[in-house]
Amino acid sequence: MSYEREGVNKLKGSNMGIILVLFILLVIVTCAVNTVNIPPPDDGSSSITATRGFDILNNTQNITFDRVSIEGSVAQPYPMSLIPPGVEIHFNLTSSFTRSTGTVTYIASVNNQYVGGLRFSMVSFAGINTYFSDVITNGAFDTSSSFPLLEPLLTIYDL
Repeated sequence: MSYEREGVNKLKGSNMGIILVLFILLVIVTCAVNTVNIPPPDDGSSSITATRGFDILNNTQNITFDRVSIEGSVAQPYPMSLIPPGVEIHFNLTSSFTRSTGTVTYIASVNNQYVGGLRFSMVSFAGINTYFSDVITNGAFDTSSSFPLLEPLLTIYDL
């Protein structure tokens, strides 16, 4: 019986080890780079939130309102900044289980001439009770608020 000695090819085993190490490195790099779909960690400050809608209707004959500021919990995207006569816009207020307020200020103009101003706050209490508050007008127009279809409506009309 003749025996032949079989040797282990060190080069072939070494290549498999390199391939295994490269594969592990590829997995690590892919996981480290692909963080786009992973949400940021919760810092404990977030809570359950929703948005509540508020409508503003410009029912004047010729007054255009131009938004100059937004403060508070008004959710983006904001509606267009101009409210021409006959146009209704919609704001959303970010609402949580506490009182949320957003305040918006407009200037009023006729043919690009300043004729007054409008400022109002939108309030949501506990995400259930929503209403307009602190409505201030300065000009030949006034406002009234109603609650059709469960969303507050602020109507601006001529005096």
